[in-house]
Amino acid sequence: MLFQSRCKPSFLLFPTLFSLIGLALASAASAATVSAPLSSTYGPALTGTITIDDGSDPGNLVITAQVDAAKGDVRGVFAHVANESLLSGLSIVGASSRAVHFDANDVGKSRKSHGLGRSGTACPCDFGIRFSAKTGTTVTFTLTHETQDLTIALFYGQDFAVQASGLRIENELSRGRGRSRGHGIRHALLEGRVPNPIPEPTTALLMALGLGGLSYAGRATVRSGKA
Repeated sequence: MLFQSRCKPSFLLFPTLFSLIGLALASAASAATVSAPLSSTYGPALTGTITIDDGSDPGNLVITAQVDAAKGDVRGVFAHVANESLLSGLSIVGASSRAVHFDANDVGKSRKSHGLGRSGTACPCDFGIRFSAKTGTTVTFTLTHETQDLTIALFYGQDFAVQASGLRIENELSRGRGRSRGHGIRHALLEGRVPNPIPEPTTALLMALGLGGLSYAGRATVRSGKA
């Protein structure tokens, strides 16, 4: 007992920290956010970002489309999905049926869509949502399903397209009275692809590592007590 009471704390420090890190990573593995860059497919160079979050509203996907411009409005967001069998049960919270369309490889192919659906572009897509003319350069909406919990996996490796109008980039605004120089960008189409995930340890493996660390710490304590 005298030896155990004088055992150095560092003897158990490493396995304890190892187990705590493993358990913490396991708890964080269930929710994620992924972002993908957007770039214009024709006309002046424009950039933006599409972000998908499956942690803030578990079971649903919160999608944000942003165009990097000083002024303008996002008018539509279109995308492919990895599992087209889910399309019939998908909906967008709060959106009217006239603004949203779900149809495999058949959304966004109108000739009047300002580049959308042209050969070599992301669409026709699997779903799309259109917005009013006063959305600003960032829009956020929630995608849900009537029977299934959705995860980011629905969009891994899939293409997005974002329509915007009335855009003015920062260097087109004069510093004096804020008056615009030039005519800006009347219509723009930006596209991007959600990257596939980088292989990571599964939740089960992370938990096993954490529990293994705790078990090692327990055996070490027993051995030190018998010494």
